[in-house]
Amino acid sequence: MTRRIALVCCIAIAALALGGCRGSIKKKAPLHPQLNMDQVNRFEAQEPNDFFSDNRANRRWPEGTVRSADPRGDVSPCALPEANPHLCSGVNAKDGSFATTLPDEVTLDAALLDRGQERYDIFCAPCHDRVGAADGMVARRGMKPITFHNDIVRGREVGKLFDTISNGGAIMPGYATQMPTTDRWAVAAYVRALQISQYASDDVANGAK
Repeated sequence: MTRRIALVCCIAIAALALGGCRGSIKKKAPLHPQLNMDQVNRFEAQEPNDFFSDNRANRRWPEGTVRSADPRGDVSPCALPEANPHLCSGVNAKDGSFATTLPDEVTLDAALLDRGQERYDIFCAPCHDRVGAADGMVARRGMKPITFHNDIVRGREVGKLFDTISNGGAIMPGYATQMPTTDRWAVAAYVRALQISQYASDDVANGAK
């Protein structure tokens, strides 16, 4: 019986020792089911690429992905934000307080709200939902944003809304690098329209003047 136990122990020790040996060191992983994940054809900087008509591997940035560019081709008015703090930062030039009105360069009309809705549906609705009630698909999966319809957010200046869209807040990222200045003002105006739509008076709801 003692010999049998000793034999079992020796076999177990030998098995552990063999299991710890991985043989010679290899650069590749033991299992490599998807080779193209590690071996991707790529081009070095300035290398020619016959796939494109201009034979250039380096491609231009898509419109709207560079901070100084506007998707509609306009030159950014905020290359130097200090030149126009109301337009570029949402604050009053005199005292630095958040502006309560849109800047002169932004006209409040149907086109602005349409643009704001379009951008809002892309960048904001996944968290805040289509009416700003903080019930978007992201919120339903655990990351709860703030609703636009509580007293605190409803009381914020439109310049503060613009600042939050630009620079983010709490768990929200800023979108200054993804949306040009005029688009961020459009979204701020649309958010204010959403707030009004949820708290319209009976006279407004009934179409009274």
